[in-house]
Amino acid sequence: MEENPKVPGVTNVLTPFTGLTSRPGRSRIPLETKGFRLMASIMYGAGLRLMECLRLRVQDIDFSRNVIMVRDGKGAKDRNTMLPGTLKSPLQDHLKKVKAIYEKDLADGYGRTRRACL
Repeated sequence: MEENPKVPGVTNVLTPFTGLTSRPGRSRIPLETKGFRLMASIMYGAGLRLMECLRLRVQDIDFSRNVIMVRDGKGAKDRNTMLPGTLKSPLQDHLKKVKAIYEKDLADGYGRTRRACL
């Protein structure tokens, strides 16, 4: 150990960076949880900004043409971007899981609202 020349009284200790998790051998950012890996992959692969990705709807994705319709993006403009082929299957699997949850909620009596009368 050597003393830090910029900060007297502090020694430099070289330790390996284990990332943002406390357990060794884990990824730096646990993107596997809550669908964040899929979101990050869509943002990187399709060139989406964060809010564009968060505002995506099922109807904005055209699997037959491999196109994502980005609505109200930067500059309040709509644009089309590509849907990477590697994300097509994981995205379809995710949508199947979400649809199953939605249908279960409907069967349990949730998911419906009353229309507000003006």
